[in-house]
Amino acid sequence: MDADATVPMTPPDPGLAAGSQFGPFRIEGRLGSGGMGVVYRAVQGLLERPVALKVMRPELESDADFTARFLREARAAAAVCHQNCVAIHDAGRIDGRLYLAFQFVEGGDLDALLARRGPLPEAEAVAIAAGCCAGLQAIHEAGLVHRDLKPHNVFLDARGRPRLGDFGLARRSAGDDRLTATGAGMGTPAYMAPEQANGVADIDIRADIHALGGTLYTLLTGQPPFSGATAWAVVQEVCTAPAPDPRQLVPGLSEGVAAVALRAMAKRREDRYADPAAMLADLQRLQGGAAGG
Repeated sequence: MDADATVPMTPPDPGLAAGSQFGPFRIEGRLGSGGMGVVYRAVQGLLERPVALKVMRPELESDADFTARFLREARAAAAVCHQNCVAIHDAGRIDGRLYLAFQFVEGGDLDALLARRGPLPEAEAVAIAAGCCAGLQAIHEAGLVHRDLKPHNVFLDARGRPRLGDFGLARRSAGDDRLTATGAGMGTPAYMAPEQANGVADIDIRADIHALGGTLYTLLTGQPPFSGATAWAVVQEVCTAPAPDPRQLVPGLSEGVAAVALRAMAKRREDRYADPAAMLADLQRLQGGAAGG
């Protein structure tokens, strides 16, 4: 169900060596890899600007669908300008290979933070979720749906401010740029909204709100909201099991933060927050000391 699952199995790309030059970019090391590309830490040319450089896997360059999806990520990121979203600096081809150059975010992602520290204190989790709401509202106002919001795709800058990244599955809310067939669920099962898992065509921002609720749940508990032995078992839980109350794992949490997470993860999208700004308002009330949900 993850985007990478749609990529054909191929031999691993040996990649770019640390210290090598890729056009104006000096490669400093490898940050990670996905189905469509390898991400490097690099320094951009005369600006001496650190970037996260995503280079498309060479065996996919001839596939028009993957090329279009790769470029769609660039255009989606370029459509959003907000302090809580990862900015894109450049995109193009070097030696025939497509690349995207993103702002390098120093603090790593939320998965790494949770691996180091475990569940976060409620106030810290609420602050991170509030920043994510602000970034998600900017994505919504740009007419986009992210479709793969999760802790792994939320990065922390040097000030600890969250920035939403990885627009590889993003598309316009109107759906006129869809590259996958209707009915093909894409995303990460544990954070998917039920309608997304079921392949509903008219996915909107409320699917991202569900994923943000799941991300908040994970920050509070250290565990994803839904789990299972296989991806399909997780999807079954997403579609049929009630939204989990984080107080079952962390009894000391406030009623207010539990209410926000549960409303965001409601099964019916009509029962969720209408937009990220509405969820942000409740999180800000929690930050101000209000006890309600």
